[in-house]
Amino acid sequence: MRALLVGIGVGIGATAGYLLARQVAPTVAHLIFIPSVALLGLVVGWVLGGRAAKDALAAAERAKEAKAARRAARENRNPPS
Repeated sequence: MRALLVGIGVGIGATAGYLLARQVAPTVAHLIFIPSVALLGLVVGWVLGGRAAKDALAAAERAKEAKAARRAARENRNPPS
């Protein structure tokens, strides 16, 4: 009776219980689709992460140059005695 109730979809985790009761294996399409989506996610993450790192380095370099320019302007205004 439990297998019948699980098969109907009664109870918590009914879908997982239904698949366990039927002993259904993933299809070949499933075995191809999941790794391909994971690989696509890695590639997209690699590209976006590279762009973000490049932008962060450029921003740090701009900040360093701005700080050096402010320091030079301050030293030109008040020369040491």
